[in-house]
Amino acid sequence: MDQLPQDIFDMYYLLEHIDRDKLQICLDSYINYDDGMRENNINDIINRIKMTFNTRMYQKRIRTSDKKWIDENIEDIFKSIIDFLESLNYVES
Repeated sequence: MDQLPQDIFDMYYLLEHIDRDKLQICLDSYINYDDGMRENNINDIINRIKMTFNTRMYQKRIRTSDKKWIDENIEDIFKSIIDFLESLNYVES
């Protein structure tokens, strides 16, 4: 998962504006039903993102990024993204 740092800040900002139904269609199309992806459901996606967020090199890259346009704590940004994804777990069934 080689995201540009700005993508994380954009995701965080857009969390409140996401259409969950459209997101589910995208997740199904581009991740869940793509044979080339290792992730097959929202739990797999959450685990992959948690693993990425916990990588020291990734954390350093985000902390030192000149793309940080939101004045929020990095840990809070990571937590909000994970919390949002975990909330999708309840609508997935």
